[in-house]
Amino acid sequence: ACNVEVFGDARCGVDVDAYAVDGAVLASSGSRTFTVDADLGSPATPAPRFTGGRVRFTSGLNAGYEKEIKSFAGTTVECWEAFPFVVAEGDTLTMWPDCFRDLASCKFYDNVPNHRGFPNLPGPDELIKLRAGPARKGGGGGGK
Repeated sequence: ACNVEVFGDARCGVDVDAYAVDGAVLASSGSRTFTVDADLGSPATPAPRFTGGRVRFTSGLNAGYEKEIKSFAGTTVECWEAFPFVVAEGDTLTMWPDCFRDLASCKFYDNVPNHRGFPNLPGPDELIKLRAGPARKGGGGGGK
């Protein structure tokens, strides 16, 4: 996994704003979960990339407030924390995607030179196999 702490920071280098999408609330079930009318499944930014991303309201009672997206499915956004006010139909918003912190994400964002992970380093299972060595016949012991 990549060890960049904040997607789009100076070490990462991705211009996250280039992948932002604007939309409006179609329906709400409170202050954490709502459906949106936005092009969130576009080839530029596939919808699953918004899980872990951010949403900021640009109108309505929550204008200026920003929260992290817990999940995004279809057109439904669920945030980890509630907004201070009930989200209302017609409120406008901007959403930014997140990164999965893997090499495939860096490829998607055309950012492989800044990947801060080690995709070719063997995992613990492979290291244990190497330490154990090849299987031996006869139970080992020097006897006859």
